[in-house]
Amino acid sequence: MNIKSILKITFIKKLYLLSIVSVLLTCFAAPSQAAIVQWNLINAVLDDGQTLTGGFDHDRDTNTYSNISIANSGSQTFPSKVFTNQVLNSGNWLGNKFDDGSSSIGDFTLSLYWNINGQELTNAGGTVDLRTDIPAFFFCTTADCSTGSIGGSDAVYFASGSLTTVPIPAGVWLFGSGLLGLVSVARRKTNT
Repeated sequence: MNIKSILKITFIKKLYLLSIVSVLLTCFAAPSQAAIVQWNLINAVLDDGQTLTGGFDHDRDTNTYSNISIANSGSQTFPSKVFTNQVLNSGNWLGNKFDDGSSSIGDFTLSLYWNINGQELTNAGGTVDLRTDIPAFFFCTTADCSTGSIGGSDAVYFASGSLTTVPIPAGVWLFGSGLLGLVSVARRKTNT
């Protein structure tokens, strides 16, 4: 055996060891606990036929919302709008109100509430159903839209919908890097 063969065998042994460690870490890794999770609306339909699309980022630890972008398809009473702003003092882990950032008295805000059977937004992700017993839109009764009314006979409710996210566990990235290493070794073998 020459030195080149010995080095090649040593490299392959190290690569196989790295692959085994990657697989073991993937199998026994704790679930991902990302600080901020992106939540997306899925099949969100209102009882007047409107649909809502989009989502937001939420950090359960600090109860903060960011990157808000939710759009409704519009109706005669509630024209289409893109909601990009959390309404002042409305946030909790059971639901929130959103507006387009320029709301005023008489304008309307979007209300998303969940907490069906104790469901909450968590940093681990998952799926949370939207409540169908709370109106989806509220008319602003104050300049900052922190309070509002449901609009009487114009009240619109969710017929269906949920918020969902699928976080990627950290072990998946490690496993992927191990597989990438195996592929590169296989390519080197075929080239020599």
